[in-house]
Amino acid sequence: MPNPVPMGRLHGMRLALPARGSMRRRELDAMFGKYAVTPVVVLETDERNGWLNAVRAGQASLLWYRGMAEQAGRAGLVVRSLEPAVRRVIAVVHARRRLPLIAQDFLATAEKGTAA
Repeated sequence: MPNPVPMGRLHGMRLALPARGSMRRRELDAMFGKYAVTPVVVLETDERNGWLNAVRAGQASLLWYRGMAEQAGRAGLVVRSLEPAVRRVIAVVHARRRLPLIAQDFLATAEKGTAA
């Protein structure tokens, strides 16, 4: 498997996925639709240990948030990035008053678009 994994390689890939109807599953299904890929769903559950057990047993692969994936990597599983990278846009909402210095620093970092 190359690193990064081209999105098209997800077509036909055996995946452990969150249960249908969950927010995370809707996000993944939208991504699959955007890239016209249809994975083979091996396991559908919201139980994260079930996902990891399926990966450890070689039954499926898993799409996971980067921070969690890095923990899996430290536990001996192989972690690959996707190409194109999946990004989420978030917004910062705050009161219209002078913010504490730490909040100002956070907003300055967020406005630059850099990772903290």
